[in-house]
Formats: sequence, structure tokens, C-alpha cells
Amino acid sequence: MYEEYRKWGQTNRVVSRKVYETIFKTMNIKIKSPHKDTCQTCDKLNMLIKVTKDHETEKTTKMELTKHQDEAEDADESKIRDKKMATECKTKLIYTFDLQQCLLTLAIVTYVSFYKRPLWTFNITLHRCNDSSSFNMMWHEAISGRGANNIASCLFKHFTEIMSPEVEHVILYSDTYSGQNTKLACCYKN
Repeated sequence: MYEEYRKWGQTNRVVSRKVYETIFKTMNIKIKSPHKDTCQTCDKLNMLIKVTKDHETEKTTKMELTKHQDEAEDADESKIRDKKMATECKTKLIYTFDLQQCLLTLAIVTYVSFYKRPLWTFNITLHRCNDSSSFNMMWHEAISGRGANNIASCLFKHFTEIMSPEVEHVILYSDTYSGQNTKLACCYKN
């Protein structure tokens, strides 16, 4: 990163690498690559390819991985087409949604918290591709869990409160977390 800073600094004055690193350290600035969800199927197949000793098994696993990646690319292309169509069509809504990583509700630092079970908070984010608006629904585990029925309830509540009568079709995209996807097709088929 310092090299990029030096390139930028060709027209400006730059500090030495030591000063640069000291500033990052004193301000507690850390640079890391963003966290990205990985596909469970890709992870499993890549691990099988690494550990297998049998050439035939490795070959079939690689073919399976390629097929899976092709299907993922098809889904991405479908999502891109739907997003493009969403801006033109008023009778269809296209949403992407994801359940955020579980959040610890309270950050108590006393010794008592060590012996208590933490309370977790859940947050689902919906992004309407038609107009790039976003919606969040948040609840803690004492209210409800984070299974398929809970996610479907959030979506149903959102659609019944926000959806206009002219909407005839809703398209949903999410990652492969089973709690989000199981039973959702049944819930919204009609």
C-alpha cells in the first residue's frame, strides 16, 4: 500500500515509509481484504481435490466443481438481466436479501457476563433493485430464531406493508444459506 501512496505522491510530497507505518500503528489503522461469504459446495469440492489421492476421484470432483461454477455464473447472469429489467418494468420487483452475521446484543465487560449466555441479534437486509432502496429488519433471539420460517415471515411482512397493488411478480435472490432459502419457494409460489 505504501507503494501506491508513493505513486500518488509523485506530484505531492510523501513521508518516509517509517513515518507512514508509525501513523498507521498509532492510529490503529489496519487494512485487510473484505470478508466475503464462500460457497459451501465450492469449499467442500476444493478440499476434496486437495486431499484426494485417487486420480479418477480428483477428475470427477474437478468436473463437478466446474459444473457448479458454471451454474453459479448462470445465476449471476440471470440476476444481472433481472436487475436491468427491474428498472424498466413496474409490475415486477426484484430483491436481493441476506442475513447479516449474528450480532452480540450487549457487550458487558464485567466478570458476570462470563457466566451468562449471550443474547444474539439478527438483521436481514433487503435491497430492492428497481429503485436501489434498502430495508432492514432486526430482532433478537428471544423474539424469534433465524430459520427459514423466520426469514419468510420477514419477507412476507415487508411485502404486505410495502408492495403496491400493481406488482404482479416478485423475484428474490439470496446466498446459499439454507435458513434463508429452504421453504421460501413454497411460501411465495402463489
